[in-house]
Amino acid sequence: MQNQTGRSAISETIVCSAAMVELETSRTKTDSAGPNGWSICDEVTRLREWGTDIVYPLPSRRETSIIGSAGDCWLRLWDPTGRISRRHAALSYSAEGWSLSDLQSKNGVHLDGARVASLSLVSGAEIRIGPVTLIAESPRLLALRQLLERIIGWGEERREEVDQALFSIRIAATHREPLLLCGAGNLVPIARSLHHHALGNQPFIVCKPRTPYARGMDALAAAAGGTLCVWRTQQPDDFDDVVSALRGPAARALLMVCAHALPRGNDIASQIVTVVRSILIPPLADRARELNRIIDAYFADAISAFGGGWVTAADREWVANNASGSLHQIGMATRRIVALHACEESVTHASKLLSMSHGSLSDWLARRSLPGRSQMADDEDDVDDR
Repeated sequence: MQNQTGRSAISETIVCSAAMVELETSRTKTDSAGPNGWSICDEVTRLREWGTDIVYPLPSRRETSIIGSAGDCWLRLWDPTGRISRRHAALSYSAEGWSLSDLQSKNGVHLDGARVASLSLVSGAEIRIGPVTLIAESPRLLALRQLLERIIGWGEERREEVDQALFSIRIAATHREPLLLCGAGNLVPIARSLHHHALGNQPFIVCKPRTPYARGMDALAAAAGGTLCVWRTQQPDDFDDVVSALRGPAARALLMVCAHALPRGNDIASQIVTVVRSILIPPLADRARELNRIIDAYFADAISAFGGGWVTAADREWVANNASGSLHQIGMATRRIVALHACEESVTHASKLLSMSHGSLSDWLARRSLPGRSQMADDEDDVDDR
């Protein structure tokens, strides 16, 4: 079910509190990190209509610009419903950055669901004017959105899912609300990538049996200011204590729960789904037309991370045929191939570059050359698993 804005009806049930509005509007472009560690605080450069690729770059001349339905507005929004006033809102610039003010319009301006008289234009803010929702975007938010497109899909049919995921990450990060990742394969590297974009260099701790962070409260203490990642099927014995400690404004970390299927029940993961703080990762089998683009994106990441390297058509074909069961498999395979090429095929140097054992990389190379044994497993040893 959708409303006139194109947004799913369930997203409209999210009501923003006065505290959330105050938190959002008080942030400025000069912050090195936003509230609770949210790191995407660079200057907004454009507005984009929710669920679309319709983009409006901000004015190059920093003077007051009008948004409305009139033909002479800087940003004229199409509104067949008549809910947008001719001169609805004003966009202006000051020493504190861009701000937007309601011009006493009939239906007002809404920030993340709450009506406001004015707001600071911070990255990620969702601004509703009549039936149109605009997302304020900065270069770092665009990088996060591009990562989500790689995870969820680039097609037009996936744009609303990407924007809903973007909203979920921002609210989860800024307000320490739990976030569910649901999909196939090892989801921890995806959780780590989302954490890196949203919270920067804050701690990322995986609570897992037979590790130094097998106990939930120990893991939570180590994750203070950052992210605690937990598999739904491997919850620690003291998980109820962790959940209690994460409730309320004093929460010390963002909780990410990984699951291979949508949970049903009364546990914390099921509760996350009901409040729309979840990201559903579609199977790669449903994205066959995008597989080569996904592989190329991971190869580009590896080349950037290692400061060089190269790939061949045969490399791409091998990954597609033998390491495309999940995004994690693609990530591991592309990193190993690029590392080996960058190190002139030296296993010793490549294993150090990858922070994995010489034996593990040698075993992988041996299996790769044997017919019938080259398929990669999701739990293979790699730096991204740690």
